[in-house]
Amino acid sequence: MVYYRCSKAKLRGSQCSLSIYLLYHADNDKVTIYKTEAEHNHHIDTVRGIDENVKKCIDEFYIMMLGELEQWCQNKVNVPTDENEAFVASCKILYDNVDGEDVEENDGNKFLIFMSSLRLLNIISMSSHLCSDATYKLVWQGFLVLIVGTTDLNRAFHPFGLAICSNWIEQNK
Repeated sequence: MVYYRCSKAKLRGSQCSLSIYLLYHADNDKVTIYKTEAEHNHHIDTVRGIDENVKKCIDEFYIMMLGELEQWCQNKVNVPTDENEAFVASCKILYDNVDGEDVEENDGNKFLIFMSSLRLLNIISMSSHLCSDATYKLVWQGFLVLIVGTTDLNRAFHPFGLAICSNWIEQNK
């Protein structure tokens, strides 16, 4: 006999009532499948994937002009009373044509935005080092997204915030 359980239930703890098992007959090549009559009765405790509010913010950001991005940053610069609400901690936007002169030769517009929340920034007071990582899989409209945080003694990563930038870092080292 080979038993199969519901994969949505936790490995340890109460199991889902729905299960099946296969009986391989020793005297021939037949296999009999047995299934319980019960329905799924497990409870999924953790939410997987991106939260709906975060998806809504992503949709708002998806197509945005640089002026709109700057206006959004100005609207989000005030520190909220809710410690879980994100705000713009730092924002720098340079346009390629200021007063009719190029800032730098053909470099185009540049921006750097750092977002965090009070809860995440409280982690900084307990940390002694900084970790930053950018990945090619995490981009926003083709721009680099950086995650900044720290690690604890158990090697668990704790983020401080998130930065979105154009080619700013390459040009301004």
